[in-house]
Amino acid sequence: MSTMKELNVEDFYRIKFLSDVQTFGKKIFFVVSNADKKSNEYRSKIWIYDGKIHEFTSGPKDSQPRVSPDGKYLAFVSQRKEKK
Repeated sequence: MSTMKELNVEDFYRIKFLSDVQTFGKKIFFVVSNADKKSNEYRSKIWIYDGKIHEFTSGPKDSQPRVSPDGKYLAFVSQRKEKK
């Protein structure tokens, strides 16, 4: 019989959350989020599965992917800092 290890605060920063799954044909878009200890906020990126899994956006706060009806475009919400 195995015993489960208790979670601690550091474990929380290693957990990845999957949400907002959107499909179009054979493509699956989804958001992967995690808590960032240094900035004390959540980070999120949109990923795609199209036979392989890879990042679709670079973050740091991308969410709510929506595929256009014809499947040509992906709209999403992003919070990016302005470059100076």
